[in-house]
Amino acid sequence: MKANKAIRVVGCMLILVNLAILTKYILFKRPADTIHVLKNVEKYPRPSFKHGQRENWVLFASIHKIYYSRMDDMYKFMNIGGNILGFVPLGFLLPLVFFRRGRLVLTVGTIFLISFLFESVQRYTGLGVFDVDDLLLNTVGGLLGYIFYLLMPPFQRRKENAVMAIG
Repeated sequence: MKANKAIRVVGCMLILVNLAILTKYILFKRPADTIHVLKNVEKYPRPSFKHGQRENWVLFASIHKIYYSRMDDMYKFMNIGGNILGFVPLGFLLPLVFFRRGRLVLTVGTIFLISFLFESVQRYTGLGVFDVDDLLLNTVGGLLGYIFYLLMPPFQRRKENAVMAIG
């Protein structure tokens, strides 16, 4: 029982660390620009979205643009792969700490909402670009994390049974 509680506490701390890292890389990519925008937020009108400059609502448009761009491969990986990898820990930790096994829809839905929150903050603050492709990639990352979680239970069940036998 104590081992379960310790796992939950450590898991909660890791979720908070992951969210802090995501916040840094999603919202505060360029610290100097971020501070300037936040200090002068009332001077900046919300970005004009009429021409799609600050948002993408076309699924796969950004992925296609980045993948087929002349950018170096490291940039492509950091952009596309980073959106996936950043949310893998949440896909693993959320069911471990809160939802338990068999809660695929709840886990993936929560990750989608967290991603949507980040994208919305970017859209309304001007700290980034709202992109449906990011929502997709982030959610895929969370789904991969959930798959890793599903691969873990046989070990976890043995550990819980051992703790109960001792206690």
